[in-house]
Amino acid sequence: MKKFMPLFLAISILTITVPMLKPIILLTSIMSTNGTLQLFDEIMNLTNGGPNNATITISKYIYDLLFKYTPNFGYAATVSYAIVFLVAVLSFIQFKVTNKKGSGDYSECETSNYL
Repeated sequence: MKKFMPLFLAISILTITVPMLKPIILLTSIMSTNGTLQLFDEIMNLTNGGPNNATITISKYIYDLLFKYTPNFGYAATVSYAIVFLVAVLSFIQFKVTNKKGSGDYSECETSNYL
């Protein structure tokens, strides 16, 4: 019986623990994706884009479009809207992947059998 204990542990983690943590996993994945796309301070303070723009991010690119080069407000606004659309699409995909039908839904359980 001892040699099957890791198998029982893995099954219980995959069938009980992970479905209960799905809302938290969804929240942290969406917030980390948004944080990654909006990364600006560290790049600006540490490398200012690095040699030959090696560490430039989307936010730094928009900043450069608005304030460093000849200001091109229309193109910078278009890139900003593209980021908003990208964040919305990525959040929707993460939401759909995390909330598959039947996972984490305990409304079908009958509690009267256990009382």
